[in-house]
Amino acid sequence: MELVNFLKDKEIVPVAYTPVARPGGVEKGDKLCPADWPDLREDPLLKSIAEKYKKSVVQIMLNWGLCRGHCVIPKAAGLDH
Repeated sequence: MELVNFLKDKEIVPVAYTPVARPGGVEKGDKLCPADWPDLREDPLLKSIAEKYKKSVVQIMLNWGLCRGHCVIPKAAGLDH
């Protein structure tokens, strides 16, 4: 958090690359994901927030970063995304 505050103090916009935390990466054999990497799309708290606001969990995750003034760049692994 100190780095984010430093960047904002210098009027530099923080960038969140892959802000959705590589969902399903472990199952897909993604070598960058540790074996115990959680799929945050299945997080009970995020699911309840998404249900409350009638949004997807991914939309909630992206909005979290945007509301904090970060530039959010989601990664898409396929053309369907």
